[in-house]
Amino acid sequence: MTNDAMTNDEMTSLRHSWKSGPARYDAFLDDYAFLIAALTDVYQITFEERYLQLAGLYTEHVMRHFYDTESGMFFFTGAQQVDVILRKRDLYDNATPSGNSTMAHNLQRLGILLDRREWRETATGMLHAMRDTLERYPLSFERWATTALNEVWPLHEIAVVGGNATEKAMAIQRLFLPNKVVAAAPDTGSKIPLLAGKTGAADALIYVCRDFVCRRPVVGMDAFLEAIVE
Repeated sequence: MTNDAMTNDEMTSLRHSWKSGPARYDAFLDDYAFLIAALTDVYQITFEERYLQLAGLYTEHVMRHFYDTESGMFFFTGAQQVDVILRKRDLYDNATPSGNSTMAHNLQRLGILLDRREWRETATGMLHAMRDTLERYPLSFERWATTALNEVWPLHEIAVVGGNATEKAMAIQRLFLPNKVVAAAPDTGSKIPLLAGKTGAADALIYVCRDFVCRRPVVGMDAFLEAIVE
């Protein structure tokens, strides 16, 4: 079956395990959540838009098949998995973060990078629901806590456009700025919303934005750091 003949669900339906050829069992929330997080991270070090597009497609799949409208959280199993007596919702961050906290983190970042306000609102709702629990047991919900910090101190939206955009964006990524998302492109033809409509130059321009409202672009790293702390 070609990609053209496949539906989005068929293209984004994952399996949990693979051995000696066959892939078995429907993937769980954690499988999707960590893959989406990885794709988003890989985009922000390669700036190849296909990774971001894939992250968006898998997020749409999770929203269709795992989201619980009553609780505002995500089930551990997908709606198509019918051999489960009870669909649980796993919230604790144990040795690895939970699928729910990772999805809240994903929705925050992709909500900006792909301009999906409804995803950002979903993440905010999840964090509000966890507020009392976070205040009482912060050490059991570490990723929830770091994601909540991005609500208190919103993510810097950083767009880099121009001839050496990738090099400048990587220089920014080497700085310790945990509350940020970064998008970059060498020209103005990118379809990524955070980059759309922004002019570039041979020496790439750096835009620092909040909620898609941007400061005057700067060129040098010193000027960028000043814009970040203002």
